[in-house]
Amino acid sequence: MEINFIIPNEYDNIIKKIFYDIKLENANVSIENDEVFLENGESLFDKDNYCFKNFIKYIEEKRYYIVFLNMNISFIDSKNSKKYTISLDIIDSIFVQLKCDNQKIFDKIIYNISNNKFIIKE
Repeated sequence: MEINFIIPNEYDNIIKKIFYDIKLENANVSIENDEVFLENGESLFDKDNYCFKNFIKYIEEKRYYIVFLNMNISFIDSKNSKKYTISLDIIDSIFVQLKCDNQKIFDKIIYNISNNKFIIKE
């Protein structure tokens, strides 16, 4: 499943808004490529890999500006032992492509996108 949408071109906590109320206990976050800056000009990410819970906690209260970001989240469903991935790409500060192969998580993300009034592209 895939969705393309547009986010505001401003300092904000976009990643938290996209993944609001999503619980992925055993997920790993991999930052493949990024140019994401805090308001003081420092880079947001100080490493390339996080566990999802710590990642969300790390960005929770921060405001940042995303120039570009390529991020992947991988997790195993404890009920069926199937591996799932979420890919988030942000380009030119506003264009977002998100892919997710878990329908339940994808539906929650769609809800978050709509709830934040991000512009969904067809």
